Amino acid sequence: MTRVGCPTDDSISSECLDAVTPPFPVCLGLSAAEWVAKAMEESPRCCSDDLTECSCPAKEGAMFKEYIGPDCDAIQNYCVTEENPNLRGGMME
Repeated sequence: MTRVGCPTDDSISSECLDAVTPPFPVCLGLSAAEWVAKAMEESPRCCSDDLTECSCPAKEGAMFKEYIGPDCDAIQNYCVTEENPNLRGGMME
C-alpha cells in the first residue's frame, strides 16, 4: 500500500516504503531512498527503550510506542538488508 502520489523506488520493498514514508504531500520533500536513509538514521533513537535522543515531539505520550511500534518492526524487517545494513543498534523489541 505505497502512499499515492509519493516517491517510489523499485529497489525498495513496498513494506519498507510504507513504514518510512510520511503522508502526501509531506512525502514529496525527499526521494524514496532519502526517506529510507532518514528512517535508518532516526529509528534507533525512537525505537529503543531509551528515547532521550528521539526528536519526535510526541515521544512522551503514552501511546507513542503503540503508534510507532509497527513502523519500527517494519523498518527492522523490511528496510534492513544485506545491501542496506546501516541501521544502528538499539531497536525496540
